[in-house]
Amino acid sequence: MECDGVVQAKNGNDQSGTKFADRLEHSLEIGTKKSGANRGEHHCNKYVQEVISDNDQLRMMEQYAIDYAHSIGLVTPISDPSDGKLTNIYAVPPPIALFPSPFPRELYDHAVNVQQAMNELYFRVASDHDFLMDAFKDVVKGDPFMARFVQIAKMVHDEGIHQPLAVQLQRADYMAHWDPSDGDGTMTLKQVEVNIGGIGGPGFGSAISKLHQKVLEKLAIEHGGQPAILANSEAPVNRSRQNIAYALYQAWKLFGDPKAVFLCLGTLDITYFEQLQFIQFEVEKLGKQQGDLVNVLVLSLTDASKRSKTIFNYILHQQ
Repeated sequence: MECDGVVQAKNGNDQSGTKFADRLEHSLEIGTKKSGANRGEHHCNKYVQEVISDNDQLRMMEQYAIDYAHSIGLVTPISDPSDGKLTNIYAVPPPIALFPSPFPRELYDHAVNVQQAMNELYFRVASDHDFLMDAFKDVVKGDPFMARFVQIAKMVHDEGIHQPLAVQLQRADYMAHWDPSDGDGTMTLKQVEVNIGGIGGPGFGSAISKLHQKVLEKLAIEHGGQPAILANSEAPVNRSRQNIAYALYQAWKLFGDPKAVFLCLGTLDITYFEQLQFIQFEVEKLGKQQGDLVNVLVLSLTDASKRSKTIFNYILHQQ
């Protein structure tokens, strides 16, 4: 999901029974038990205006968030002013929302509950070669990029080398959908995209969730307690960085060779750095906790190509 904030809701209603959606253009609404707020008194998309009193407080919260981001490593490299090349010597927090976006709790739980089954479905589909070739037979006619992928898949399949182990990583994106023709205002969950391979987000996602929790804690301090409009809300913990690293570490263990090298390939850009945050450091930490020394080798695609050519030439000269 593209937001970390969660608002408690059930069957289109919040805990006080207030309808959760009235008109889409007038935003989602929150009713609170304590205040007995009438319909339309509080709006999710306006909760920031209600908890931030003026521009001075807003600037203070901005600096608070930036300082905290630095303290937890929520930073990304920027270009060296002298030559314009990306470097890890200079780093700034990435573009982030100062506060979490509201999202219905029921839909959030729904997405979490179905994810394991959805992961297995995608894995089984990806393992069915004949089905995939039939599904893409018309796509490749007008999409050269996908045609190349299909060609590679056919080449690998025809080689007949069966890999006994496989690990799948993916990021599923969801949105809340509201149909204006539906009179009861019920919202539904829609999966809008699934990403595999080079998936961005897990490295930063865990830290952004942590930052949002800290910002909400600071708001409570500023207000002498939790603001009424946020009384029924919570910011869920995002452990995507740790969970993906755990899956990768388990795959490394199942490979069965303690000297096996964990190779990470990428491009020297922001995504490359963001993935390092959970792939290299988290996997190494998990290995150390279990008594394993996991050798994580991180290479750009250019460096990997050069090394491959060097190794290939060495093998040729040995024959």
